[in-house]
Amino acid sequence: MKTPPPKVSLLLLSWKRSENLKRILDLQAHFPILDEILIFHNNPGQAFTYQHPKVQVISSTCDFGLRTRWVLGHLARNECLVFQDDDILLEEPVFQRFAAELAGNAERAYSLQGRNLTGKQRYTFKDSYGEVEMVLTRATCIHRKAIPILIAAEHEFPKSADYYPSVGQQGEDIFLSYCLTGAFGQRHLAIKLPHKNLRSTHAISSRPGHWKKRAAFIRICREAFLPPAEEISLAEFEKLTQHASSETELGNAPALAQTASATAEKLRLVSKLSPGDILMLTAAVRDLHLSHPGKFRTAVETPCPALWENNPYVSDFAADEPDVRTIECHYPIIHESNEGPYHFIHGYRLDLEAQLGVKIRATKFRGDIHFRVDELAWMSMVHEHFTGWDSPFWLICTGGKKDYTAKWWIPEFAQEVVDHFRDRIQFVQFGGVGENHHHPPLSGVINLAGQTDLRMLMRLIYHASGVVCPVTFAMHLAAATPGKPGLPPRKPCVVTAGGREPSTFTAYTNHIYLHANGQLPCCPSGGCWKSRTVALEDGDPKDRQLCVNRVDFNGRKVQRCMHDLVTAADVIRAIERYHVGGALRYFPDGFETVEASWSDRITTQRVSPA
Repeated sequence: MKTPPPKVSLLLLSWKRSENLKRILDLQAHFPILDEILIFHNNPGQAFTYQHPKVQVISSTCDFGLRTRWVLGHLARNECLVFQDDDILLEEPVFQRFAAELAGNAERAYSLQGRNLTGKQRYTFKDSYGEVEMVLTRATCIHRKAIPILIAAEHEFPKSADYYPSVGQQGEDIFLSYCLTGAFGQRHLAIKLPHKNLRSTHAISSRPGHWKKRAAFIRICREAFLPPAEEISLAEFEKLTQHASSETELGNAPALAQTASATAEKLRLVSKLSPGDILMLTAAVRDLHLSHPGKFRTAVETPCPALWENNPYVSDFAADEPDVRTIECHYPIIHESNEGPYHFIHGYRLDLEAQLGVKIRATKFRGDIHFRVDELAWMSMVHEHFTGWDSPFWLICTGGKKDYTAKWWIPEFAQEVVDHFRDRIQFVQFGGVGENHHHPPLSGVINLAGQTDLRMLMRLIYHASGVVCPVTFAMHLAAATPGKPGLPPRKPCVVTAGGREPSTFTAYTNHIYLHANGQLPCCPSGGCWKSRTVALEDGDPKDRQLCVNRVDFNGRKVQRCMHDLVTAADVIRAIERYHVGGALRYFPDGFETVEASWSDRITTQRVSPA
């Protein structure tokens, strides 16, 4: 369970809505979570007072506008600051939720309403929820450490004639959003929570030219605060999406499959292998189309359609259409993996080169998966069903498929890792379900083993801080998953590899790959490629491909490479390195990890993003 949220400073601006302000204070001043309420009264022609020990009012002799939010933030005594307009009424759970979110991540803003630009980078009045580019400050929470950043940024901001009117009268939310993104490198979070709108006479949004002025100020702020690389990528993105569908890896993806020429060769690519193998095939399809744009149209037939959702390189045509060429896809380089110079990701690409007779340039060192915008805006399963806030978590795998038990790490070691990081890292156990899977349950974790389909696992890895797993689909998926704002751009992953597979064939950049290649006589120059640790007597030929270097542990045989050379201490140190180096952060002090199974989940209905 979590400790109670910290106290909150409520910061209100007042101009011509004294009746609204009194109504807000009559309700909200009694909330225990609010231990101070600071009001900047900007109207010298209309006095305002309110008698309550929590409430302090600053009355100005002129209207300093919306920039006075920073003044109140500087005067506040708490770290958790909530800006609230005088046309909205909030219940205490809103403040509790804001405080809990801020305790988990103090380097972004939290709001009841957000905005995202359209695919053509145009401003829209449509509310967005989840990860957003801008927050509206009608009800917004930030950490107090952001205040000096905002004040300093004002002094350095381009002093155009439009600057102070924009910030002071209608654009302080834009300024705040882009300034903090520039400072901390994170987008913000808009959360759909209950509230009551009050009468809003004299609303700034009703003034003539409001929309155009905000759009112009957004361009100024983006140029001032966002790095040039992001501006370049956005320009390239818009160029790519001129023939786009509405889906993409991180939003709206180019429908490249639809722009192929009329004479493009139709390819039907077929593979019946496991998800990890199919993920490598996605990389080959991407590289084929980037190397030969418009020359091919590709349809795929695999057991994992979820991996191809929203993929801009895949077409939909029937196998019996005229002139369709069917290709059985393989990766024969695996037979040379101990001595050859290639990673697994090149396997299908090189095979397609040989079968098509064309050169395919390798582009990215990862598989190619694509998410919809709304998909990434959904809260994680952990947030929705167990913690109630955007809590950081690591995924951990303790078993796998029974046909390759030689890949499995030792579950008792995994338990030591979980126990070591108790109340500092929330671990979530994952894995497949069915008689071909085995995942010994851990204590002190949220156990989601058997509770995710493939697409749900993809989203779970997107939200995770990191992954602990053997050489398996989850490792390849961690490498392919785009970075969640606020987390490293490439997913941290600690791989309990042992000695089965050569590191040159399976390890990724940014992963910590714990292997035993060259350290044991059974894998002297690469991987042993054995399938099982002990025979399962199930008639599978893999019973004849047994580990030859085993030790006794807790009444059973386990691989020596895992027992002696991939210890709990090794994995603990690997996880610590991501945190000591600053890529990740531990739980805030005072928070406790959750132990739960699927039957313990919170069953409240999801509030879907708009």
